[in-house]
Order: sequence, then C-alpha cells, then structure tokens
Amino acid sequence: MIDRRTLIGGLVGAAVTVAVTGPEAQAQVFGTFDVPDQLLPLYLSNQSWVGLPISDVMAVTGGLKQRFTSADLYHSSSVGASLVTGKIKSAYDGAGGPGSLGLPIGTEVVSGTYSCRTQGFVSGRIWYSSTHGSRVVPSSKTVRLSGAPNFRDVAGEGSGISVSGGRMRRGMVYRSSRLGSINSRDKFILQTLGVGTTVALSSSTPPTIPGITKVRYSIYNPSSSTLAQKQAMYRQYVTSSSNRSSVGKVLKLIASNNKPVVFQCLRGWDRTGWVAAVIQGLLGASSSTIMNEFLKSNSYNGPGVKSAYLDAAVSTMKSRYGSYHGYASACGVSDSAVSTLRDKLIH
Repeated sequence: MIDRRTLIGGLVGAAVTVAVTGPEAQAQVFGTFDVPDQLLPLYLSNQSWVGLPISDVMAVTGGLKQRFTSADLYHSSSVGASLVTGKIKSAYDGAGGPGSLGLPIGTEVVSGTYSCRTQGFVSGRIWYSSTHGSRVVPSSKTVRLSGAPNFRDVAGEGSGISVSGGRMRRGMVYRSSRLGSINSRDKFILQTLGVGTTVALSSSTPPTIPGITKVRYSIYNPSSSTLAQKQAMYRQYVTSSSNRSSVGKVLKLIASNNKPVVFQCLRGWDRTGWVAAVIQGLLGASSSTIMNEFLKSNSYNGPGVKSAYLDAAVSTMKSRYGSYHGYASACGVSDSAVSTLRDKLIH
C-alpha cells in the first residue's frame, strides 16, 4: 500500500502518481459494487484506507468517477487513475469538482514542514492546511497569498498577456507586496510553485523558506506624498545609476535562473510595479496592457497607484534611452540576456 500521508519536505513539484505492476487488472466486486479495471490497480494499492465502494461507476466531465468510503476515485484516458480524499476532496467538491477544476492528478502531496497538503487537477490546484483552510486556484487565475495581497503572476491570467511574438508564459515570474507576513500555507504555495529565488527591492525581508534563495537588490524610494513627488520618485527609477543597476540585476537573475522568481517591495506597486512594467515592455506588451497590469495593484492591495506615476517613468525612459530595450542596456543587461528573457518568457 502507498501511504497517502507520506510527508514530503522541501520543494514540491508535480503531484505524486501511483504506478502498479503485475497481471492485467480485472473488474472485481467489493461489497455490493464492482470496481472496474480502470480503477482497480489504484484501489488495490490503497484499499485498506480507502474502504469499500459506495456507488457504481458514473460518468463525469472528462472521465469516470466512483465513490468509496474514504475517497473518490477517478479515471480518464489522459491522466489515468487518481483519487481525492479528505479536506481537499471537500474543497474540490465545493468548487464544482470535475466540471470546474477537471479531474485530479495522482494523489495529494503533504508537507511535514508546514502541515499543509496540495493536489493538482487538470484545470487547477488546491492547497489545504488545518490552520488556514483551503485555497482553490483554477488554472485560468493567478495564485494568491493570504499574507501578501499584491502577490500575482507578472504574466497576468488566462493564457498570459499578449506580447510581441505570442503571449507571456505564466508561472515563471511573480510580483508581490512584502512576503514577511505570509503564513505557512503561503510558504507551501511558494514551494509548490517551484520558486527558486525571492528578490527584495526594499528593506522588507522575505521569510526563510526551505529550498528558496533570498537576495536583495535595493531600489531607492525617497519620501513622497504629493503627485509631483511621486512622479519624481518614478523618474529616479530611470535616472539613478544605482536603481538601474538593481533593475538590471533582477532582469539578469530571471534570465539566468531555471526556476521561477518572485520580486517584492513593501506594497508591491512602486518599485515592484516598475520592474514588472520593464519586463512586460521588453517582451513587447502594449502600453495599454502594461498600464492595466500596473493599475491592478489598486484592486489587489487597495488604492495607491496612479497612471501618472508610471507615465513619468516611461516618458523619462523614452527620452533618455528610446525604448525598454535601450533602458535595459543602460541597466547593464546585454542583448543576449534580453533574447534569453524573450525565449524563456514567451510562448
């Protein structure tokens, strides 16, 4: 029997799948219901805790389902046999089950470090902890963190924002407000996303998470309250050599890293907003798309940013360097690194 509660620490990748070898499986009767051959190998491997079947096999979106005492088993030709149980099952059913998230993939994965569990689905993922409850994320949506409200995918949602040559690939670069207050489920989410590095653009220090490296590339934010002061601050993202150096370090890190990167500042909208805009601009996103993504901070983190802020930085950048590409060069980013970014972040 494979113990579904095996504790897995550190970085969590794809959900665990169950491989069964031996004679070709045949349908068998357990109690008063048949278990069909599509589900039988997985059921026999987990029979002692799954219990007896309590329903006939039924057709569901994408495949087949059968209910058991302590789990539901599923099968489709694309993902094979899988099961869902416990609190994740409750969240899955509550979210609409196969019709919403698609069929489950493999079995749940559990983190002993954070006492959390997660399971992937064809069209989404669920995380659960007894302290913080369930987080259900359809594939079309960006992942959210409870303790960092402005955490989101720089590529946006759906199929990714439109850029030159395609769309921005999701799941590669994330932006965030400060990560210092995130909870244990949030940390496990970052592990599950495969994040390799968190970058602090301000004095707010990211938490220590096993398997994730922390670096700091500070961008200076002078005290500002009026519109004119805010615009001056954003212009310094372009004119300050030390700020340009930090922006360049972020871009080169993303280009050279084979794992997803998160960059963060206090609220995730000024320094973080500018770096996100530069990445999107380098990839060829339209000015309206870049602005729309920039202003989403007002929805994620409450009112605080204005289009005039970003306009000030962009106009200064264009007057000094002509384009995002010219600005990246002034930040110390080579043409080859920009090409690597495009290859990595566009699909």
